[in-house]
Amino acid sequence: MSKYIGFAMAFAFFATWLYRKLRPGKVAEIKSIPTGVSRFTYLIICVMIFIGGVLLPMGVGEVIQEIEHQQDWIASKGFVTELVASGKNRGRTTYRARFHYQTSEATGSVDHEVLDPRTSEHPPAVSSPIEVLYDPSNPDNAIIDSFQARWLVPLLLISIGTICLSYALFGAFLVVRLQSLSRIARSKINVGHGDGRLLRVNKNFFLSLKNKPSWSLIVEYTDLTGKKHIASSEPIWDFHPDTWTVEAVPVPLSIDRSNSSRAWVRVQDYFRACQNVSPTSKGT
Repeated sequence: MSKYIGFAMAFAFFATWLYRKLRPGKVAEIKSIPTGVSRFTYLIICVMIFIGGVLLPMGVGEVIQEIEHQQDWIASKGFVTELVASGKNRGRTTYRARFHYQTSEATGSVDHEVLDPRTSEHPPAVSSPIEVLYDPSNPDNAIIDSFQARWLVPLLLISIGTICLSYALFGAFLVVRLQSLSRIARSKINVGHGDGRLLRVNKNFFLSLKNKPSWSLIVEYTDLTGKKHIASSEPIWDFHPDTWTVEAVPVPLSIDRSNSSRAWVRVQDYFRACQNVSPTSKGT
């Protein structure tokens, strides 16, 4: 348990340092340059990489250790003789089970009584039969052989670590993609202009900040060869696009002439074009 406390303290220190390093001067400024990705998003990516990078190896290491126990240790049967209170977790008492079992040795069966090194909020009841694994080189080194005691925590660590790393990698991919597209918008070389058709508006939960979501315009356009492509705009933070977008208005695009599948939605130009449409036209 002490190693988990150490990792938690290290994580808290790292997260605090990283937040102070990356936080903007004004809390209200949520846009970074040039993609509209908030600095808080970069912080989330770094924190998720840190959490996943810690928890995943820990979980894998414990699974490998349990597999080695399964292969090298000897199975036996026993029963619980006592439950020893070991502390509290979230206000609930945790226990360590003292159990009795027998080992087979050259001199015959030998009785052992061991206090399980692991704690549990829901230990087996006193006198209940249990499966035991013990180290043949040190028979007093034994554990209760159950899924909850052996596999639950390592699998949870692996699951949480995998989810955190996957989330971080997805976020990093999204940020890199936005930055790549932003270079098209800033470049004046080998960039052409065109129009597309608004398909839908997507909410992006990953780029949300302080319960303020972001949206992206999903636009379909056709290149000079007649092939259709899909372009996604940079995040829009200020207000929901459904309140101002007009389907009948073409969406202006900057298109990479060297790769027509890469296009940047000119949101500000589209916004101005939609504002110039008369109320009667918007309703038709």
